[in-house]
Amino acid sequence: MSVELLLPENTPLFEMVTKCLLHGPCGQEYPNAPCMVNGLCKKRYPRTFSKEITQGEDGYPVYRRRNDGRTFQKTLDGFAYNNQWVVPHNPYLTKMFNAHINVEVSAGIRSVKYLFKYVYKGPDRVTAVITGPINEIRQYIDARYLSTAEGVDSLLLFKKHMEWPLATQLVVHLLRQHNVNFNENENLAAMVKRAAHQKTTLTAYFAYNAQNANGRNVVYADFLIMFGKFKKKFGQLDNEEKKLLGECILYILLLVNVSSSASYLLSYRARPLSNISGLLTT
Repeated sequence: MSVELLLPENTPLFEMVTKCLLHGPCGQEYPNAPCMVNGLCKKRYPRTFSKEITQGEDGYPVYRRRNDGRTFQKTLDGFAYNNQWVVPHNPYLTKMFNAHINVEVSAGIRSVKYLFKYVYKGPDRVTAVITGPINEIRQYIDARYLSTAEGVDSLLLFKKHMEWPLATQLVVHLLRQHNVNFNENENLAAMVKRAAHQKTTLTAYFAYNAQNANGRNVVYADFLIMFGKFKKKFGQLDNEEKKLLGECILYILLLVNVSSSASYLLSYRARPLSNISGLLTT
């Protein structure tokens, strides 16, 4: 380790030190220097002279910086540097790489713990467990992390998740083939009655057009943008009837291209499925 101007002068190592390892100038005479904060150098330069090495208060030693009268004046700024401005370095590394390499000796326990953590932590790893059938409830619980901030948000009824722009799924299904959510203990007759009156985005679109003329020139995909939110909760596309899937895809093309639909029947009459092939080429 060295923090002094090395002799003899006019050697490659001396030129490297004076070129790459001199801090400053800074201090009260140079208040606009990049290292100056509140009138002081954040790197604590110029350092004080010291005849011998002593232990500092921050875990770093106070290096020997002798006041031997040696100085070096740069042509660029004309400032006279002495040992107070030399950055701690290792002469061997400086000569090898010809670069600014700040080398410090740290005797504090924090530095030992810091180095120990990175040297011995090993590579990144993951724990994998082979389980049986997929349990979606268990997956949701295992993957959810509740922090203090999220707990406070829940107590104060704050929103923990928002998306912008908002996205609403517009379901598409054939007549009486929408999804129905039910409880396993629910009465079958009550479930069938509720399912018969359950609304989806598609049936709400039909109902609005049946009663209002101002939405009949708007296709299904643009209806939400023009007339705001639907009032009911909706299900998802029913794809259990695989044999009707092709007809359902063609029906989607009808909804995208044909406006003024007030029912399934009117949608078919506006553009029969037998003539839908023209939509695929336009």
